[in-house]
Amino acid sequence: MAGKRTIEDIARLAGVSKATVSRVLNHKPDVDPATRERILSIIEEQGFVPSITASGLAGGRNRLIGMLIPSLTWPLIPDLIRGIADAVEPTPYELVLYSIKDEDLERDRSEVISRLLATQLTAGLLAVFPARASQQLTRLYQQGFPVVIIDDQLKQTTPWVGTDNAAGAYTAVRHLINLGHRRIAHIGGPHEYLASHDRYNGYRQALLEVEVTPDPDLVLEGDFMPPTGRTCAKKLFELPPEKRPTAIFAATDQMAYGVLSAAEEHGISIPQDIALVGFDDDAPLG
Repeated sequence: MAGKRTIEDIARLAGVSKATVSRVLNHKPDVDPATRERILSIIEEQGFVPSITASGLAGGRNRLIGMLIPSLTWPLIPDLIRGIADAVEPTPYELVLYSIKDEDLERDRSEVISRLLATQLTAGLLAVFPARASQQLTRLYQQGFPVVIIDDQLKQTTPWVGTDNAAGAYTAVRHLINLGHRRIAHIGGPHEYLASHDRYNGYRQALLEVEVTPDPDLVLEGDFMPPTGRTCAKKLFELPPEKRPTAIFAATDQMAYGVLSAAEEHGISIPQDIALVGFDDDAPLG
């Protein structure tokens, strides 16, 4: 048989209808097991590759799930992709990644979302750390487009999956409190992220429970990454001795690694001179 194989070719060789082949391709359960095996065997023998877009159009919807990611260089992204790909693999859907540049995250997010919707090839969208773009995603969701936000949105109006950031931060700071610390600094994330607010609130709650009011001089803003952790830590280390913290809670492990770097530069030993706790269970960036 010459040329590219079609679904009609597979149906003819298997002695079944196109609809039966389509049901097998789309993992439908209502196909006789022996027939299913015969069709799959012929598909393999003929090297047939179904058209994702064609099968989607035929079924009234496509089979592509878009995943909007801020950058492949962010520490959590590879693990998220692997987990989502594992979940998608046994389904008739395919995962397509839409990455955005680091230079202008908000503009790039909006442009990518607009482009992928214009293609009309995406059945739904997973958005990782969308920040202000969550407003655009919420509008899409309200218009009936399937959207799930992963980890962050300023207002929880769209379906989302994420970490209990407040509880995690509370647990981390309680650990420091139980070690005897009361002057505990917090290096937080950017204000536009819900995770940043939640982790600060967990930090604040833990301190208030032991009648300690958070000191504004000990609360600094970073951007989740090591350089700002280092910069913020240097500011803390340069405070007058009576105002310095005895412990630091960094809102991400990456910023905690920055604190370690600053401590080494200042001849400060961790945890002997100052205690340090991060958040996320991340490995250092390579």
